[in-house]
Amino acid sequence: MVESEKRYRQLSITDGLTGLYNQRHFYHRLEAEIDRARRYSKSLAIIMMDVDDFKIFNDTYGHLDGDNVLKEIGRIIHTFIRSSDSAFRYGGEEFVVIMPETNGNSAHTVAERIRQGFKQHVFITHNKSPEQLTLSLGLAQFTPGEDARTLVKRADFNMYCAKKNGKDQIYYSNQDPDLQKAIGF
Repeated sequence: MVESEKRYRQLSITDGLTGLYNQRHFYHRLEAEIDRARRYSKSLAIIMMDVDDFKIFNDTYGHLDGDNVLKEIGRIIHTFIRSSDSAFRYGGEEFVVIMPETNGNSAHTVAERIRQGFKQHVFITHNKSPEQLTLSLGLAQFTPGEDARTLVKRADFNMYCAKKNGKDQIYYSNQDPDLQKAIGF
């Protein structure tokens, strides 16, 4: 009985396709990590990432090849994060990593490894076509006083900036997205 409850709990917080945690679990973990960062005055960073032009890939090769891309990004993310970090499928082709006790510059190093690892991977499609894809990544470092929603909003906006600036890159700014929009970025 205890084993089946444990298995059910794991299934309820895990994305079945990628093996990463799911979005529902992301917010639970992020709140806990923010509480810990506040309590112990520790740094905390998150990385949000999105597969560039994934819709085009899916429309060209189909959902089975698209699923293989999503599975592979899950594997690549796990390769480059620490055991204390947590990786999540945020939705569709978006992923996020929570990095406790990590500042933005250190998170940038990990994000670059993930970006390069994914970019170098060659996907062989069902019709034997070799394809390479890229990621756009946005970083945000927790700022004391902010909540989970604000931290996610900054990381998401930074990811959008990476896409807007040409894709296949990392964008890191700790400025408020509303301020960035106001100054025309």
